[in-house]
Amino acid sequence: MSFTTFTFAFFFVITGILYYICPARWQNGVLLAANLVFYLWNSPAAALILIVAALSAYWAGRYTQAHPGSKLAVWMICLLLFGMLFVYKYLNFFSGSRQT
Repeated sequence: MSFTTFTFAFFFVITGILYYICPARWQNGVLLAANLVFYLWNSPAAALILIVAALSAYWAGRYTQAHPGSKLAVWMICLLLFGMLFVYKYLNFFSGSRQT
């Protein structure tokens, strides 16, 4: 689904309407579900990456809420998420620009 298609415009409008008519406690869930549908539309592998990132960030947040003094979980989730970002977005750029 490209950003310049009618399908995306329709999807965007429906997502916005659902976001504003839902109760405040469900709004983040609506956005997460819309994000998942958008990624599934293009690439199921990208949706799997999104699910892993979202669940790991959620559980790290729950852990740090239960253990306020623990910075280890924050550092671990930052390393995981930035590592995923690097691998899936920037690894091809850096591996293709080596000079040998």
